[in-house]
Formats: sequence, C-alpha cells, structure tokens
Amino acid sequence: MIVITGAAGGLGRAVTARISRDHEVLALARTQLQLETMEVHGAVCDVTSESSVIDAFSGLSNVSAVVHLVGGYTGGTPIWNTDLADLERMYSLNLRSAFLVIRQAARTLRARTNPGSIVCVGSVSGRTGAKGHGPYAATKAAVHSLVRSAAADLKSEGIRVNAVLPGMIATPANLAAMPNADHSQWVTPEQIADTIAWLISDASSGVTGTCIEVASRGYTP
Repeated sequence: MIVITGAAGGLGRAVTARISRDHEVLALARTQLQLETMEVHGAVCDVTSESSVIDAFSGLSNVSAVVHLVGGYTGGTPIWNTDLADLERMYSLNLRSAFLVIRQAARTLRARTNPGSIVCVGSVSGRTGAKGHGPYAATKAAVHSLVRSAAADLKSEGIRVNAVLPGMIATPANLAAMPNADHSQWVTPEQIADTIAWLISDASSGVTGTCIEVASRGYTP
C-alpha cells in the first residue's frame, strides 16, 4: 500500500492516478467531502495535527511507501512587508506537516521487514531563494534539510527518503489564476507524478537523500 497525503489536490489527483495504476493506494485528505470525489480508498487526516497523523497511520501494516504532497504557498511580498502570520502559516503547512508525516511514516516502515520509501514535495525556490517569497522559500528549504537528515537516519534500515522540487505546476488552480502566463513553461502534475512513481519503485533502490528538480525552463516560483 502507498499512502498519499494531499491526494485530493491538483497535484495529488495526478499522483494518485499514476500510483494507483501499480499499487493499492490510501488517499489522505483534509475533509470527507474531498475524499468522496475520488475513486480510491481514503481517510480524513489533518497533516498539521500530530494526533490526526498518528490516527491515520494507526493499524497500517502493509505500507511500502508514503508520499507527502501537502504544502502551502504565499508570496509576492518583500520581507519588510511580510506578516509574521505568513511565516507561521508556511511553517505549519510545509515544515510541520512534513515532520509529522515523515516521522510517522518512519515508525510505520521500520516495523516492516522489507525496504520502504518516503517522498516529499519541496520547491526549486527552497534551493535558490526567490524575490518576495521569504517564508515559502525558507520553509521549503527546511523541508529539503529534513529529508536529507531523515534519509541519513533511516539508510541503514533500508528506508529511502527523497524529495521532488517542482517549479510552477500547471494545476487547474494555477492555470485559472494566471491565464495569461506562458503555460508551456510550466511543469505538469503528470511529470511530477512520474518522478514520484520512479522514486518509490525498485528502479531507484540506490537513491536516498536526494532533492530532484522537476522544473520548467522558465521557472517562476
């Protein structure tokens, strides 16, 4: 079984569709209403809540991989005009959620006798920084560091931890919000889904602690 957080989002639906071609999937979403629009087995989970994440993984014994897609975005404001609330929101959605899910995924996978895999979503701007994107870029950079540290912790146990770093994603919401942008320069959810499918497969069995950019040529964070 592959557990996918944020499965009902714009990226999540593409990843869930791709992964479910080869694996049984448990889709985690914030509300029951979101799950009702999907055709896979699902459960409600608020990945910013410690108790909710623990409950979602409770009793799962056949998990082979966990894909964490939940994250948040805010940007366009220079640091001197950025509210503390923006940083706290990015911390909760990006870093706190990644920590809680990676920790519980590690606990679940360590109970298995077979190797496992954890994949998170970072961001190119978390590697490079970006004008007007301080809280977002900073918390995504922290996610990248968390992934590398978790990979080091788990390597000897055969559990791999990696991240994909997208540029601008051509989700329905992003396309609608920026109709006049050059969408040909954006990375598609399907491209990201294919990379994640590879990272949880045996074909990438030697890959851990990596942050793989899946970005368009004309990246804008």
